[in-house]
Amino acid sequence: MPKRFLSKRTLEKHHADLCASLKSCSPMDRIALNVHKLRLKKKLTQCELAEKAGISPRTFQRIENLSDPKRNTSIDVLTKLAEVLEVDIVEIVKSASFLERE
Repeated sequence: MPKRFLSKRTLEKHHADLCASLKSCSPMDRIALNVHKLRLKKKLTQCELAEKAGISPRTFQRIENLSDPKRNTSIDVLTKLAEVLEVDIVEIVKSASFLERE
């Protein structure tokens, strides 16, 4: 049975619903949204990005689709994603609440 990925529209709606209010959006929600936007900008599929970053497609799905919201993503994985996406890791974690000043 082929692996099923969320469509671009479904994923964007999912993230929009999660981030309807910046104050209620968790740091992992924002990281997931940033990764998603950067991946689309590079015109990569989830599988392509996962392969280039040296992580399993399932791990990447969990990051971008927030299928396991209690699970945190390691800095090593985020660094690998940033390298493939050709951005500074700050672009992935920007706007996450732990970077904001009150």
